[in-house]
Amino acid sequence: MISGSDRNSSRCVISKPYFIKWAEPELHDAAATQKYVYSQAIQDPKAPRVPKVYDCFDHDTITYLVMEYIQTSPTLDATYFHQQTANAIDWLLRLPAPPGAGIGPLGGGYAIHPIFGEWTAPLRFSCNEALEIFLNKVQYFVSALPGRSFTVEP
Repeated sequence: MISGSDRNSSRCVISKPYFIKWAEPELHDAAATQKYVYSQAIQDPKAPRVPKVYDCFDHDTITYLVMEYIQTSPTLDATYFHQQTANAIDWLLRLPAPPGAGIGPLGGGYAIHPIFGEWTAPLRFSCNEALEIFLNKVQYFVSALPGRSFTVEP
């Protein structure tokens, strides 16, 4: 099993035409998210290339995610590379969440972000308001943190 200290270590291999990652069972949640992003990307000609998920399975205590390997083309133009990266991030930020999605991976897992100390949220949040209440309660106990608001403006 992968220990918490290994969470940020890369565990992947390229075996063309596949890119294979392995980790703890939470990888199933990441696979569900990636499948959704891929399904949206193939419908949008302006979308970045997103690898297709072929399979996600468990073997012993390890979860494996098998996806398409996308060969990147080397470019000498750093400005072009940075613009393409910015465009991909912009596209992802505009991607609507699917109906019924909570905060965190689509597979129903816990949100993962450095704000949660050990990266993984201690509970599942059903909406922005739930996350806001949690963070403000934590802020009450750790007064050095500023209050948080996640109000979505129209």
